[in-house]
Amino acid sequence: MGFSNVNDYPPSDSIILSPENFEGKPVILKYVKFQNVQSLTIFIEDNQGGTDIIKV
Repeated sequence: MGFSNVNDYPPSDSIILSPENFEGKPVILKYVKFQNVQSLTIFIEDNQGGTDIIKV
């Protein structure tokens, strides 16, 4: 999978992070969707604040 065909697949889950998440507030995920995960792909569409650096 590459960036050119990422829109061809629906996401398993989608979240929008808030500034509080960057200060340590946890992101609650649906356990059922991730209980058997062996591989995880993260697509970051846009960066908070419009900067060029993203910390994952």
